[in-house]
Amino acid sequence: LPSTLGRSGNATEAQSCHVCSSLRKHIDALEGELKQGITNKISEGGHVFVMHGNIRDIVCDAWLLPTTTDLRVDGWNREGEELWVPPDAPNDWGTGLDSQTANKRRVMRWSGFHGHESGTPYLVLCSLTGDVLSKCNVQLSWYIAGVELFLQAVAQDLRIEDGSAKGWHYSPNFGRAKPLLLVPVIGTGDGGFQEKIGHVLARLMLLCHELANTLDVDISIVTRDKKKFDALQTVRALGTDTSWHALPLHLQERASTLVRETSE
Repeated sequence: LPSTLGRSGNATEAQSCHVCSSLRKHIDALEGELKQGITNKISEGGHVFVMHGNIRDIVCDAWLLPTTTDLRVDGWNREGEELWVPPDAPNDWGTGLDSQTANKRRVMRWSGFHGHESGTPYLVLCSLTGDVLSKCNVQLSWYIAGVELFLQAVAQDLRIEDGSAKGWHYSPNFGRAKPLLLVPVIGTGDGGFQEKIGHVLARLMLLCHELANTLDVDISIVTRDKKKFDALQTVRALGTDTSWHALPLHLQERASTLVRETSE
């Protein structure tokens, strides 16, 4: 025992070095697993971004252009620019808010558009005039459904059939890994949800996260309004960003255990 006590300092130091070395190996191994887990997650689905600026200035594959039942796009032209003239409304165009338009479509690719050099606009019926708003009790779900229809339509249009396990692939513009689709904040102007902006943004963010994953595309919510941009950042921070929870459970547990061990 005395001889053991006499060597206690060196033994403790050697033991400490051994623990540090072992811990370093665990950290390296966990870091590799975490990176692989994150890489696998990225390959499984896209990401959601929030951008502050003019949607027309952002390089993308496609963007949502809100329009009305008669395909008006007022307010989207730049000052001094020639007014845009959308194509005529197809026969199956309609809001779907009543029995007469129940099975009508709300999304149309604007082929031949030349006002935006870096992405194709999709006309989406999600702007309502006063007469329609006065006749129908329009719910927020109607606006959110318009965004969903846009994202699904673009993903379908961009798919290229192949012989891979998935059966198709994308060929995004400008060398991106995944297509980038742009979505403006809708329903908060004349749509009647100005007083429920937080609810609108939360629903929009949740939908975009779900479809970025299932459709394997990148989505950016774009607004020129600084307050809406700040609110979107807050909504994302409050829980719709699920990157940690997307990791396999055993990696979450191992990471949590390692943090506890290193802090003791």
